[in-house]
Amino acid sequence: MRIIVYARDWLELWGLKRKLRKAAPKAEIAGFRTHAGALSYLSKNLADAAFIEIAEHANEQIFAGQLQKINPRINIIFVSAEADCYCMASAFEMFASGFLIKPFGVRDVEAEFQNLRYPPPDT
Repeated sequence: MRIIVYARDWLELWGLKRKLRKAAPKAEIAGFRTHAGALSYLSKNLADAAFIEIAEHANEQIFAGQLQKINPRINIIFVSAEADCYCMASAFEMFASGFLIKPFGVRDVEAEFQNLRYPPPDT
């Protein structure tokens, strides 16, 4: 499984990648702090899933839409510190695979992998 991770803050990115490595030790995980970096990577590499941290007043839904244009079967999992109804509604309007609310643990990530909208062939 190939996974991309997006978070603006390097500490958040590091923490999310660490949980993903524990939940999916065989996965190829690439982390990004900019939309451009992730989009460039995806133009050359298909990913099965994208974990996207939603930052306050950011354009993460637009970014997720760009990922879906590159790969319509990418599993988008949004990560947020708040259970904001607007963000959650927007995520599910775009048919995201999941939504994690901080704090969450490795078991929560494993549950997301077990319930992917588009499971990769090797899972």
